[in-house]
Amino acid sequence: MKQIVQVNALQDISYPEDAAIHMRNERIKEGHKWIVKLRKRLLETLAEDKPNYDAARDWLGEIFHTLQDFYSNTNWIELNSEEEFYSNLGLEDRVLMPIAHSQTPVCTDCNDADGTCEDNLIDMGDVLTSGYYSMEDPAVKPEEDGKCSHGGASDLTRIMWPKGGINKETKDPKKSPHHYYHDKAATAANKHVEFFLDDPVTGLRTLIGDQKFKELFQIGSMVSMVFVIDDTGSMADEIDAVKDECIRVVETTSGTVRAPFNYILSTFNDPDGNPSIPKGELTITQDSEAMIDALQNLYAQDGGDCPELAMYGLAEAIKVSQPGSTIYFYTDAPAKDADREGEIEQRALDKNIKIETVLTRGCIARRRRSLQENSKRSRQKRALFAPPSLYTKLAEATGGTVYLTDDTHISSVVSIIQEATKTATVSVTRFISDDSSRNFTVDSQLSELSVKILGSSYTPSISVFLPDGTSHPMSGSDFNVTSLGPYAKVFTFKNPLPGIWSYQRLSSVESWQVDITGQSMLDFLYDFLEKDEVTDTLYAATGRPIAGVNTSILIRVTDVYDNNSLTTVKLQDENGNTASEIWPLRGGEQLRNYYFATEVLPSESFRLAIEGYDSRGYRFTRLSTAMVKTVGLKLQVHPIPALYTGETVYVNYTVTNTGPAGNFNVSILDTEHLVTGSAFSVFYLSEYENRTGSFTLYGGIDPNVTSTMTISVAPSGGGNLTAQYKIRRISVGERLEEVEDDAAPNCTILSSFGPCQLEQLDPCVCHAHLWHVTAEITETGFGLHRIYAGKLNSSSAAFSYDNFTSASSLTNPVMVNVSSDCCNPLVYINAGDLAGNLGQCTIDHRLHGVPSECIETTTTTEDTTTAYVAPTTGTAKNPEATTVTATTHTIAATQNTATPSVTNGESTLSFEVSTPVDVSVTIPSNETVRQGYSNSRYGEPNTNEPIIPTYGIALLVVGVIIVILGGTLLLYKKGIIFKSLNLQRRIAPCQDVDVIKADYVVDGKSSASVNENNGDSSASVNENNGDSSAPEANLNHVQKDVVIDDFIYV
Repeated sequence: MKQIVQVNALQDISYPEDAAIHMRNERIKEGHKWIVKLRKRLLETLAEDKPNYDAARDWLGEIFHTLQDFYSNTNWIELNSEEEFYSNLGLEDRVLMPIAHSQTPVCTDCNDADGTCEDNLIDMGDVLTSGYYSMEDPAVKPEEDGKCSHGGASDLTRIMWPKGGINKETKDPKKSPHHYYHDKAATAANKHVEFFLDDPVTGLRTLIGDQKFKELFQIGSMVSMVFVIDDTGSMADEIDAVKDECIRVVETTSGTVRAPFNYILSTFNDPDGNPSIPKGELTITQDSEAMIDALQNLYAQDGGDCPELAMYGLAEAIKVSQPGSTIYFYTDAPAKDADREGEIEQRALDKNIKIETVLTRGCIARRRRSLQENSKRSRQKRALFAPPSLYTKLAEATGGTVYLTDDTHISSVVSIIQEATKTATVSVTRFISDDSSRNFTVDSQLSELSVKILGSSYTPSISVFLPDGTSHPMSGSDFNVTSLGPYAKVFTFKNPLPGIWSYQRLSSVESWQVDITGQSMLDFLYDFLEKDEVTDTLYAATGRPIAGVNTSILIRVTDVYDNNSLTTVKLQDENGNTASEIWPLRGGEQLRNYYFATEVLPSESFRLAIEGYDSRGYRFTRLSTAMVKTVGLKLQVHPIPALYTGETVYVNYTVTNTGPAGNFNVSILDTEHLVTGSAFSVFYLSEYENRTGSFTLYGGIDPNVTSTMTISVAPSGGGNLTAQYKIRRISVGERLEEVEDDAAPNCTILSSFGPCQLEQLDPCVCHAHLWHVTAEITETGFGLHRIYAGKLNSSSAAFSYDNFTSASSLTNPVMVNVSSDCCNPLVYINAGDLAGNLGQCTIDHRLHGVPSECIETTTTTEDTTTAYVAPTTGTAKNPEATTVTATTHTIAATQNTATPSVTNGESTLSFEVSTPVDVSVTIPSNETVRQGYSNSRYGEPNTNEPIIPTYGIALLVVGVIIVILGGTLLLYKKGIIFKSLNLQRRIAPCQDVDVIKADYVVDGKSSASVNENNGDSSASVNENNGDSSAPEANLNHVQKDVVIDDFIYV
């Protein structure tokens, strides 16, 4: 999972301006094709007998990134209130939703280009769009086309009209203008990932099977048991012992919870120029019996001179091992291919593989005696632990150990390695020291304690002291000692008491490598983080960390107890000395096991250790055994284009020197030999200077090849140990000619009847004025998929079109008819084809403008007034009226009725209207009825005025009474907002408001008043039963009927 997450995060760094990968710049169709392409390649790779799971995980990370960006960067979330996710996205032969045409306006201006944007998307129906983005050139956003920006501080297009943006990548308004949709977008993305993996028809697990799915995600025991064995002639004395112990390891784990996912045997030899002798053989199986057979058939032969192809054997094993595995490496010879040391170290670190080396002295001892006949035997014995031994450096880098032993002690060594690979084994501390005594911490969560001592000339002997100062008995049921050879021992203590322990030497003084481990669930993982300065994003770094640079460290404590606390992070040298102490910050409630620290990293190698207090208050220490090497070099590998058979691509890179000036070597290695031309370059770089370069890859003739490339840079003469490196994978594909359909359907308006003039747009009369448009749709591409209307929302609206056959080109145009009234002056005819292209006709009757309020209002001091009622059903109440009369009208064949009733002094007028009609209503004299109008009804909302949801119920306002049911009366400067639990009605801005009258309520008499003075309104309420009062704009607990002397709009 870590690899998938890392690759996902690196897409922002590696491809910052690639609009399709990030679903920006309306490149949604291209992003969809990108997912389809990667998914196809993923399935092809996983269909092979021996899939390259590392490449598959890379592709999953890339797929998930683009899929997740669809929800954060497009308007799909804003369009869909019910669907959980968009299942067609990324599936071959699925029709994509239409995408806005290049000249179609989709956004309006946002007041704050650097903050929250609300309602800045134009509603055109189901039409996809996404924001334009650029860190360098705002001109990528088309001018005067009304296109959205991505938004956020790093997007230069956010200040171009229309300003703002629509991304919801974060909850921070400064980074994400639509931040309020972030949670919904994240939920949809997670649902889609689940669908991608586990759908019963198209899901990855369904298509590749449970076994490969488990291996891909390392579900269960997903590590490999790996044996790398030297089978040259010099191993004749040891090969039988090695075989026996490897077979014993397989037998004791097979069928148990410790059984690995698979078994790997990689042998290596030394052809020494003889083509009939293979370099080695590789066996991969999930059958324990098959692995036992392969081990039993091993025998020592050939090999030529003493050095062997040890790095070849390790490289072959690492390539096929599962991440997090341990390699058991057996040899008696130095490496002939020692120049591959850096490559092996880098690839082992990339997959978090530990190398445990069992080194016998046969070939090495014979070689040294021939080269140094006068050397003392003690010098021969000590040489293994003296740097720069290749094997010890690999062990340090990967957190493993080198065991110098012989055939009689191989069994003990393998047993110790096997114990160390248990799931719950943790490292307490590790160091090299010649001190006569040493203290170490034991916490209450350690169920077992092991002290492993590796000497070079003498048999280790110690006394161990408990926290109370007494000596621990070196015998009994809770103690054991194991000899790993003549100069190495392991002392094991069961159920150790918590506190400060110590050991004291009893044998001669020499440097010991001491490794103290235990059994516990309390451990930790960590990542060095890099920061992208442009997007201000932290992501897990790959390669080596940079020396002398302030670096962030993310630490996760793995434990079942929440009340453990980490107090200190330490950087320790190989002797266990602390070079630096850091006090980390703990995460929030949901991230209690995560800690965050920053530190300027030293140029010297170090291990990371943590200290804190366990759940019982005892001090604990934990150590990551892998030695961290920092460098003074940054290496950026630029995006690598797709590679096809018979074609070449360039691997471009940039090297930045953060250390002293000098010459630097850049090299590339790839497992499938795709590199052509030079694989090596030399640069001279001053401090903080950077240079770019490239290597060439050739696709060859096989389209089913996936190569792992290691690009590294190191100071000239410095060797690979000081190299910075990046690992990339590339697959060779077969270029297929794709037939593209980029032509959108064509929509043409043929006729238009009844255009709306300014006076006909008056909301008091707009329903009475109808318009009609006829259009035709033509399509020349893959075929028409869908025809639909956008913003067609009037009750008098009608929409129809001729039948057509989807998935085929049109032989005849499709005729479309649409009609509505002047209350619905803006409508879109949308035609989407099978390729996601959108053809569109825009019907806009607002060319003459839209009135901001009724052109005429009706005021009466008589007993009768007229109000307009749309076709609907509703109820209006007048608590003060004693009589209400209604006149029945007949229009054509439609009957409209209005029936009054009076209950307890409260009059109710029920009406049912099926066509537009004027209803005459009798109300008390000296009351006023007027209608107001807000121009937000048809255009984009005025941010100073609240939005009025339309529920299709027209209330006939009698005596200008508003019944507030459990709601709140708010004063907004010169406007009044009506709210209730399930209904919102907007009252237009008041003009010359001077009195608000309140009627009786059930539990007392309430009063409300408004004072108007130079635009400042105030309101107060008093209720005699409860003595409630509320200041301006906060009348939140009085139920009342309110009379307003001026006009309202409902």
